[in-house]
Amino acid sequence: MKYISLKWILLTSIILFLPVLIFGDELTKGNSYYHQQKYDAALTAYEKAEVSQPESPYVYFNKGTAFYKMQDYLKAKEQFQLAATKTRDLKIESLANYNTGNAVFMEAERQKDSDLEKSIQLYQESIEHYSRALELDKDLSKAAYNIEITRLIVKDLLDKLKNQQEQTKEQREKQQEILENLQKIAKKQGTINNTTSQIQKAQQQTGLTPQLAQALKNMNKEQKNNQNQTAQASADIDEVLKELAEKQALPPQSPLTTAKDYVDQAVNYQGLAQNKLAGQDAEEAQKPQKQALAALEKAIEELTKNDHSQEQQNQQQQQEQQEPSPQEEEQSEENQQDQNKEEQQDQQQAEQEAAQILAEEQQNQEEREKEQTAVRYYAPSKDW
Repeated sequence: MKYISLKWILLTSIILFLPVLIFGDELTKGNSYYHQQKYDAALTAYEKAEVSQPESPYVYFNKGTAFYKMQDYLKAKEQFQLAATKTRDLKIESLANYNTGNAVFMEAERQKDSDLEKSIQLYQESIEHYSRALELDKDLSKAAYNIEITRLIVKDLLDKLKNQQEQTKEQREKQQEILENLQKIAKKQGTINNTTSQIQKAQQQTGLTPQLAQALKNMNKEQKNNQNQTAQASADIDEVLKELAEKQALPPQSPLTTAKDYVDQAVNYQGLAQNKLAGQDAEEAQKPQKQALAALEKAIEELTKNDHSQEQQNQQQQQEQQEPSPQEEEQSEENQQDQNKEEQQDQQQAEQEAAQILAEEQQNQEEREKEQTAVRYYAPSKDW
């Protein structure tokens, strides 16, 4: 349903006038200023009238109308409620509740763009005040009309809020996937860095052997694959940022924006490392590799910060959601254990490959040393 236009709801603040003989000139002055739209002056006059008649419901009622015209709806609500409590006239109490509903309704309008949930609560509160006004005066048709219109508005906004919550949940899931993917990429980058370091140590001992050249070629391939995954993570973050910008839900200095900058830096450093590995220079490759890992870790830190911020903002909503069943929790723990096991296996495999390279090089080195120091047999000379 489309949002109900404000023009269809009756928001009439009703001002009451009393004979001057009862309350004196200040109330008359206030009413005169009110009709001249001099609401500050009217409020001053009503406050003076309050000094002489602190229990008068009419003074508080008229003060409420002045605050309402000044668009200070919270103070207007306060004054209307005071008027309702200080009168024994059901008609005046009904009108005070009606105007309280108007003030709360307008405050709901004000909150609508900044805090939709708060706005809905205020609309619902305005219905309560209209209902009370109608209960006190069955002939107050404006209250009945406002109740129906406000209910339609609440229904429309509840649908909108539900859609927003679903979109927020989807975006959170996307961001969580990006975070987990970056954690895997960073772990893989750490493994590549360690293997490159061990190859470099072996290269210092033996020089560039065919086995080490092949190992560097393999590392270059691994680095290229990791760079492609990092670039894809950057594209995924960019997609989320565009969605947030389109919905005008992207806060200034968003951790997501900062995280993307770090991911892009990591892509550049990984490219530099590839160039060095392609040139079979393991030592020079290590600096950009370390820089790439540091940038990835900073990106992860920013995304974690963003995740915590969203978690705090949605804490109340999450508390209202249904708790996961024991079966779901058990399945989640099993999935996490499987993921950790897979990552540990990848780490162990990379370490085993690096250790094998060093062992092979050490064995080759020992064999070459034996060949160089072995006693050789020379055939006897014909002239002996």
